[in-house]
Amino acid sequence: MLADLIRTHAATELAALDWDAVAAIMNRTNLPVRNPHAYTIGELSEIVGLEGAAVVAYTIDKAGEEDTPMGGLMRSIGKAVSTVGVSLHTDERQGMIDQLAVGGGWPDVLRDAIKSAGVTYVSLAGEETVTAEQCKTAIEADDALTKRIDWTRRFNAAMNQIGTSEQAAGVAALRKIADETEAV
Repeated sequence: MLADLIRTHAATELAALDWDAVAAIMNRTNLPVRNPHAYTIGELSEIVGLEGAAVVAYTIDKAGEEDTPMGGLMRSIGKAVSTVGVSLHTDERQGMIDQLAVGGGWPDVLRDAIKSAGVTYVSLAGEETVTAEQCKTAIEADDALTKRIDWTRRFNAAMNQIGTSEQAAGVAALRKIADETEAV
């Protein structure tokens, strides 16, 4: 699977055999994972602490004081976050969190924690970091498997020619496969 990811997402670096660049692409955390859970203020307090949740609730309440459509939306969000919860995973909600953070003077760590409740970012490599050597090994193993599959397919086809009028071609094909396997 790592070999497939490398061939798909790091083809240029693979062609150059730049294993450090291949590993860097595999380890880059830029794939969004969206969590559609609707968070209540109580659940947010478990993530950002009681003080952080208080800052969030206060900011939403203050934004809801305006007699504007956005103020009405903030009042609705304030009610929802206090009862059924609000999802944080959409681009619209992520942008709204940014606006609330600026308006409420939130520290970056609070803003980032609230945003990451809705969207986190992962790498192609998954939970663990892969090294240049692991990337190289994955490609070499995949290439070896591809060769073995090709040799098996060609061997079976050549064996089907034995005992037929195409026996000479089958024997020649078997010799070629034997030469290729010895060269490895």
